[in-house]
Amino acid sequence: PSDRKFFSLCNDCDMAGKPNIRFLSMATKRVIKRQSEETSLFFLTDGQVEVSCGTATRVVEKGYFFLIPAGEHYEIRSTEETRLAACYLEEKLLVRHKCREGLLYDIYGMKIQEKDCGLFSVKTNRYVRLLLNDCEEVTNSDFVCARYMQYKTEELLILLRSYYPDELLARLFYPAFNVKIDFHRVITTNRDKFFTVEEYAAATNLDRNTFLQKFKETYGRNPNEWIKQERIKQVFRDLVEGDMSITDIVNHYRFSNLPNFIRFCRVHYKNTPGNIHKIMGKTSC
Repeated sequence: PSDRKFFSLCNDCDMAGKPNIRFLSMATKRVIKRQSEETSLFFLTDGQVEVSCGTATRVVEKGYFFLIPAGEHYEIRSTEETRLAACYLEEKLLVRHKCREGLLYDIYGMKIQEKDCGLFSVKTNRYVRLLLNDCEEVTNSDFVCARYMQYKTEELLILLRSYYPDELLARLFYPAFNVKIDFHRVITTNRDKFFTVEEYAAATNLDRNTFLQKFKETYGRNPNEWIKQERIKQVFRDLVEGDMSITDIVNHYRFSNLPNFIRFCRVHYKNTPGNIHKIMGKTSC
């Protein structure tokens, strides 16, 4: 259709993975039983469910939402015909917003009693409902753009911080902030995603000083130097082996501009990114 101009121009419409916000329908007495891959917020737009996660079980009604942390086995059982909106919060997004300039930084640092932070539900306000309505309308129109849903997820976090008390949000997100973290896994699987000590500290649920100490104890190296060397290796790998364009590499590895990236390559690889990219028959763009 002629009114879908953005869809034809968006470079990310074909990006891998499913949209962050999805809509689910459940008939009466149907069950969703799985292990969560990422922290998820579930909003009941219709019906009622019984939710079990860990040792907690709660009944959640229409107009409320709840959180399931990453890596947890959970079960959602509908007691009547039910409609859910599921918002999946990727690890990278949570890490970014747990850092100092992030939307969740203040509540991440709040001291909360663990006994007050079991599975519980929060009332959905009108602003969040309007956002979900927009997302569902777009989904029903067959407009499929993962980038659009990423932007709406960011907007959702802004609305939560703007209209809900900090202590309530700290209780809601407490399970996501306090899951058991495999320190080594976080380090080894995010070397091409995180480029600062603060990001790694947030991903391991540690403050900066504790992370620095644990990293040195575990690997016997200064993490800042390790991050710098890993960035050099990962950039080179993507130049000669990956399918990323030079523009994508500049953006992904957070170079301020192309000239800065060219200087980086000359210093560390003694060549230009274009020449390196062509070694394996790739074309720069």
